[in-house]
Amino acid sequence: MARGRVEVKRIENKVNRQVTFSKRKGGLLKKAYELSVLCDVEVALIIFSSSSKLYEFSSDAMEKTIERYSRCNNNILDNNRPEESTQRWSQEVTKLRSKYESLLRTHRYLLGEDLGEMSVKELETLERQLEGALSATRQRKTQVTMEQMEDLRRKASLQLGDINKKMKLEVEGHEFKGFQDLLLNSDARAGSTDFSLFSSHHNSVDCDVGQFLKNGFQQQYEQGDGLVLESNSKNALLCTYYFLDQFVWLGRSGIYKNKVLTELIRSFAIFCWLGSSLCNIAIQIGELIMHSSTMKKMEKELKDDEEQDKETDRAKLQKTKDRILVLIKSSMDTVVAIGLLHLAPFIVTPRVTGAFGFVTSLISCYQLLPGRRKLKTP
Repeated sequence: MARGRVEVKRIENKVNRQVTFSKRKGGLLKKAYELSVLCDVEVALIIFSSSSKLYEFSSDAMEKTIERYSRCNNNILDNNRPEESTQRWSQEVTKLRSKYESLLRTHRYLLGEDLGEMSVKELETLERQLEGALSATRQRKTQVTMEQMEDLRRKASLQLGDINKKMKLEVEGHEFKGFQDLLLNSDARAGSTDFSLFSSHHNSVDCDVGQFLKNGFQQQYEQGDGLVLESNSKNALLCTYYFLDQFVWLGRSGIYKNKVLTELIRSFAIFCWLGSSLCNIAIQIGELIMHSSTMKKMEKELKDDEEQDKETDRAKLQKTKDRILVLIKSSMDTVVAIGLLHLAPFIVTPRVTGAFGFVTSLISCYQLLPGRRKLKTP
């Protein structure tokens, strides 16, 4: 007798439902396998039990089959709904057109066009935007200017280094020659006045004149090393002052707009001028000390020749006066620099600074006057 038709509905008994699920699941998986083998088709089967447990079967890789299904399903949906795709693209074009028109309108507002249709709030918003853009532009301009100034300063430092080396070599050569001439003149005068003394002891003392000149010159040059260094420092500081003064002139004339940086460069330039004045003071003091010692030595050597002694004294005295005048001018320049830098505002007042500056100008004019003619001896 054939089995009756089973009514298809949910089995209420949980145990019976689980037993039926196990039997029919196995049959379904078996049928799927047989279908894939017999008909050479790609079959994929996914089952989730009531307890959310996964059962699956695939004649090929499950991921590959699912990807193939998704691709085919999307194509079917696109082909079945062309109107929805057209509508979606139409909406996208409308959005882009609206955005484009808004950008054009904003561009016109930034250029100052079509402002009549804007409200007060919109104008205030536009004003804030323009102020922000202007501030950013100024900051960028300042940054670029500072970078250019840094490049110029670096190049100037390299050029000043080369100039300082050349000037150092030239100054050392001049100092070397000056010390050599001074020593040779001193030795010549000493030899002419004390010739009898050397001749009387000629047999007892073997004097090597060449070695004496060499040793004497070397000692004199070593004593002047400090003056050479101070002279080089003074020249380097003066060159730096004159170089920086060009930038100060650019700022004062309005060519360079950064007033803060101009004042900073001005202060640094005045400091360089102050340093050069101090170096000049030290140089003149050193020269006066060396000149005084030379005078004492020559007074002992030139006792017999009174006329030559008088001429030499007059020349040395005039040279001493010139150096004292330069020393006074350098000291006043130092006071003027201190006044300009406001390093001692209660002592060096503006009136004192102006008075000292006027006096130094007069001294400079006096130094430019032609020298007095030497008196002819009968």
